[in-house]
Amino acid sequence: MLGGFKMKKLSALFVIFFFLVSSVDAFVSYGGFPPAPFNVGGYVRFNDQGISNVVVSLTDLRTGYSETRTTNFAGAFLFELSNFKVNTPTQLPYQFGDSLKLEALGQVKTVTINTGGSMLVNFDLETALVKECSDGSLVLQSVECPVSAPVEVSVSSNEDKSQANWDAKLGEEFDITLTDNKLNSLKDSEIKFDGEDYDFSEIVNIKGVVKTSIDDVDYTEPYLTVDKKAAKYTYQFDESIPFNDVSEDTPLEIVFAGKSFKIVDVDIDSFTLQTGETKTLKLDECYKDVCLKQVAEDVVRVSVKGAESNIEENRLKTVNDVEIFVESIWTDDKEATLQIGSDVKREIKKGDEFVKDNKEAVFDFVIESDKLKSISIENKNEYSKTENSDYLAVKKGGSLKLFDSYLEVKFNGLTEYSTLDLSFEKDDDFLYVVGDYDDTFVINNEEFDELWIKDNGFYDGDFEFLTASPVKIKDSDLSLTLGNSISIGKLTLKIDLSDILYDGISFKDNDKSYLDHIGILFNNPEDGVKNKEFTVTIPNTEEDIEAEFTVLVGSLAMEIVPAEEEKVTTPTTPEEEKEKKQPEEKIVEKEVIVEKVIEKEVIVEKEKVSWQWIVIISAVGLLIVELVIRFIRKKDKK
Repeated sequence: MLGGFKMKKLSALFVIFFFLVSSVDAFVSYGGFPPAPFNVGGYVRFNDQGISNVVVSLTDLRTGYSETRTTNFAGAFLFELSNFKVNTPTQLPYQFGDSLKLEALGQVKTVTINTGGSMLVNFDLETALVKECSDGSLVLQSVECPVSAPVEVSVSSNEDKSQANWDAKLGEEFDITLTDNKLNSLKDSEIKFDGEDYDFSEIVNIKGVVKTSIDDVDYTEPYLTVDKKAAKYTYQFDESIPFNDVSEDTPLEIVFAGKSFKIVDVDIDSFTLQTGETKTLKLDECYKDVCLKQVAEDVVRVSVKGAESNIEENRLKTVNDVEIFVESIWTDDKEATLQIGSDVKREIKKGDEFVKDNKEAVFDFVIESDKLKSISIENKNEYSKTENSDYLAVKKGGSLKLFDSYLEVKFNGLTEYSTLDLSFEKDDDFLYVVGDYDDTFVINNEEFDELWIKDNGFYDGDFEFLTASPVKIKDSDLSLTLGNSISIGKLTLKIDLSDILYDGISFKDNDKSYLDHIGILFNNPEDGVKNKEFTVTIPNTEEDIEAEFTVLVGSLAMEIVPAEEEKVTTPTTPEEEKEKKQPEEKIVEKEVIVEKVIEKEVIVEKEKVSWQWIVIISAVGLLIVELVIRFIRKKDKK
């Protein structure tokens, strides 16, 4: 009796132990010989088109084991049952007669394994739980459309690398990266910090799309559009700067996007600039004690309390205890932009404005551990509107200026191409088409000026059947393609001109002009349907129609000369003041600026020559001529 009680107690403990162990992991891998593969797959579809990113679950009702899959871009899913887990190592992962339950978006399907190798199970949605993306794919309403990768384009430079150029297809996002190998104004050089040399490089990234009226009727001509954060300038340290070493005593001095930066503190989420005021001065104009005295191509002359000095563009110099950085020079306007002084501190955090009170660009930077890796700025706003905005898209001949005009992207227009007009008109049971060139259409190497079209083929002027195959159009890469309608690219015309569609969407109620991404232009489809006459303009070339761009970046990033010690003290006595004003001193100073200007091929106003010397030199010249003439006459007489 007692022994029976002990056995029952042990059995109960064993059951509890087994339950606890099995509850840790209810399913295990099959321990026998690997079974043959068995696939269960299919599609999740809406109107026969696959839907991506849909979760599909499959449960083997015999074992209770379940797995999930997510449909791919084509709406497909696949389960491999031979890898399914089981309750015990001796239990088969699948076998004939197993019932499988599949579920997707609330739909449940139960199937039985009664064949070998594979089974196909499809889910066809009857309700519009999906949306169509710009690339034509279908996704669930709750899922973001896939973003197509930007198209990398080839960038070229002019001979002196002062500008870079590229072409981009209409409607496709381009993505370009510029460094010193394309623009000499972007530097890959060294700076000094805390007695050490640090390599740095400057990088410009630009992404954009040229949109047309097929994208938005407001784009009455092609426009360059740029999204937020699609343009970026980066100052990158090849070897990161230990930011704990940055201080007012050991500042980090760089030329960043054409501006002098003296960084006196760096923290994990901010850095502090010690800057001056930025002022644009005209020739002989002064701000406080700083006056602009002369302007040449890339050097100016300034004075501070009477002391004068030459400063080259993108250079920092201390003149009479005032730090002056020459940011920009405009020789035609006789102006220069100067950063004056360095007694103002400004803390910069991510997202702060590049230029105070200007929302055009904001800062970003990368700090890892205790190292400063890079500082960058990016555009804060989207450039997409054609009017009533401070941030407009750019049409032909215009330019997009960013980062306080440091970066300029010029939209030069489209590549040159010829066009061809196709005029369509309903003619009884036919659709008549004629081109504005002779021999517009090519069928089996035979050329035709005009064609008559029915839903079963193309006909000549005698209404003789020619072909039902696509018809090549002149020198274009396009063809007339026949189906239930006639198509040119994505443009479709019903044979009776009862409708005009683009990419499957009816335009018969639209009265605007539309240009698509391959150069097909059509105007006022509403009138075309009403009058049963319609003209389509196509590019008469096999070459791609592309937009042409030029980018300019401010000449910058010479290695900054930290506060060059050329301190000229202001005279304090009348004798010194009088000595400073002596003509000899002025001539010396003029010679300095003139010498610099000549070296840089800048023409400066020449000193006026005394009129007395002109008279003397002219008289001597006439006397020499007279003597030569007399000598010749005397020789002829002999």
